[in-house]
Amino acid sequence: MIDTLTADDLRVIGSGAVRSLERHRRQVDALNVFPVPDGDTGGNMLGTLRAACGPEGANEEPGRGTEPSAGALLQKASMGALMGARGNSGLILAQMLRGIAKAARGLEVLSAAVFAEGLALASELSYRAVAEPKEGTILTVAREAAASGRAAAARGADVLGVLDAARRAAREALARTPDLLPVLKEAGVVDAAGLALCHMLDGAAQFLRHRRLALKVGRELAQRAASRQALAVQAQAHIEGQSDFDLRYPIEVQLVLTGPGLDLERLRAELLPMGDSLVVAGDETQAKVHIHTDRPDETLAILQRFGQTDHVEVTDMRPQAEAFRRNPAGEP
Repeated sequence: MIDTLTADDLRVIGSGAVRSLERHRRQVDALNVFPVPDGDTGGNMLGTLRAACGPEGANEEPGRGTEPSAGALLQKASMGALMGARGNSGLILAQMLRGIAKAARGLEVLSAAVFAEGLALASELSYRAVAEPKEGTILTVAREAAASGRAAAARGADVLGVLDAARRAAREALARTPDLLPVLKEAGVVDAAGLALCHMLDGAAQFLRHRRLALKVGRELAQRAASRQALAVQAQAHIEGQSDFDLRYPIEVQLVLTGPGLDLERLRAELLPMGDSLVVAGDETQAKVHIHTDRPDETLAILQRFGQTDHVEVTDMRPQAEAFRRNPAGEP
């Protein structure tokens, strides 16, 4: 029985999630057909997760950390993820970590009930951050995982039982994503970000179960090479079959917005007509914004009316999307 999660348990969980996603990044990237087929979902989520554990986040290894409080460790990891988040999926993942940190605020250790509540808040905050939430995405996978984790906690499961229930439900929800999102069914693939979340949950559970030091753990979850290749071929066939590969909103804009009393709901409403893949994550003092647009100058002008803009990145996604069209499996 693992009745509570300590700060060191959380370091182990974080290491497990990172290692698992590292091992499956190419598989996740190969399935990336939504919201745009640019092959970077695995990289964006991995970068966000590393930021949570890196210099801007928790920055501590299992067994060697200096922060004794689980709640404080999660606050640092959440802020690191927010500031290091990249792309649509990365910002959604940062919101999930913010939800878990919110449930853990001020606590030395996390009980199974608090951990389950953190998963529920992670799902809730993620839906709020996305301007137009769509089912069949990572949002669906996270919601189903949270509901199953909560039910397990109500039945008296320990922390590992909650985590196992959540990851099983996540896998089941992932399998249903093509039935909820037509672009996935057309391509014959599951949601890439949802798959990444499943790998993270699997890695977290595996590391927690074995409680090894970070340098000794990290076994790869079994994935048949033939199955991975088949999924990549399906994605490639779908992409190459498209007669028009032009992106409707080819410019990616992401930045940090700061200022007193940021009105994030009004900001989302003003940015919504500017493009798609809009995510606004943060609070009334600091937020990270991501959008795909064909009017970057107008988009930046709107943002500058709301507060100070920093770490501005404006990227033309067309070369990346074309490269992914030619090689969706990410072969060297």
